Amino acid sequence: MNVPYSYLDEQFAQIDNYLEDVRKLVQSGDFTLGKAVTEFEERFAKLCGLPYAIGVGSGTDALILSLKILGIGPGDEVITTPNTFISTVGAIAMTGARPVFVDNNQEYTIDAERIEQAITPKTKAILPVHLTGCPADMPQIMDIARRHELLVVEDAAQAILAKIDGKHVGSWGETACFSLVHEVGSITRQRIANAKRYDEAFQDLKEYITVPLRRPNVQQVYHTYVLRVKNRDALLAYLLEREIKAKVHYPVPVHLQKAALYLGHKKGDFPVCEQDCATIISLPVHQHLTSEQVSYVIESIREFYSRRDIRRAQDEASHTRR
Repeated sequence: MNVPYSYLDEQFAQIDNYLEDVRKLVQSGDFTLGKAVTEFEERFAKLCGLPYAIGVGSGTDALILSLKILGIGPGDEVITTPNTFISTVGAIAMTGARPVFVDNNQEYTIDAERIEQAITPKTKAILPVHLTGCPADMPQIMDIARRHELLVVEDAAQAILAKIDGKHVGSWGETACFSLVHEVGSITRQRIANAKRYDEAFQDLKEYITVPLRRPNVQQVYHTYVLRVKNRDALLAYLLEREIKAKVHYPVPVHLQKAALYLGHKKGDFPVCEQDCATIISLPVHQHLTSEQVSYVIESIREFYSRRDIRRAQDEASHTRR
């Protein structure tokens, strides 16, 4: 059974409907700051429980513009996490400010308990990332920001409709930056349902699989469904052989990439992030999956960890650690 990670072919199955909307807009000539943009901004703001939204070219542009509008530039420091897509850190660098990293927690988001250790007289802002669709600990982050008079810019690219205690991500900091993909309405509900099936299916495999913490007061939207697993590379190869298009987000943390060498970090500086990069795997979770496809993914993973050679390798690794 084929289980795709991408779903663009199904998303655009009714391509004529999209093209008709584009045709009408082109014929109207109403592009820059036109009616369609205004309507989109108003609808998106309402969707996210916010008073205003401004459409720009990309999520990366939103980050750069937010930082610049808030006066962040050369000589400033912005605290963020190395466990993110490169745009988060790239946006800070584009302003001339210096990215300052704080390790992530068990939810893949910035460890709020470590933020204050990273604050210096040059710190101007905190840039938390709601990675995988899981909100960072915004109540604690906002408390730190208030006490130290810091700005907060939320990277909510992966977290449309995610909430903490009913309060939307994006409504905490001075600004929030989104990237338009898929998380709206019934789409989000289906992704949450698929993620719940995965969570429940792997509860008895704790020796091999770590399901991240799911806080009861938090709505995650599962832009990606990410697990920590033993024998990750072997599992990934096994799933791909069975036509399950699993992926890794992200295999190399930002602080160890060539573009970040000027920051002076080395392997071991952010151990949780680095360990995650070596053990995480992303499973297909999108709204177009059938119940049978989700079952096939679950069955395949359970079969992999029931193999005698995998169990033997795990036993040997445990013995070596002891």
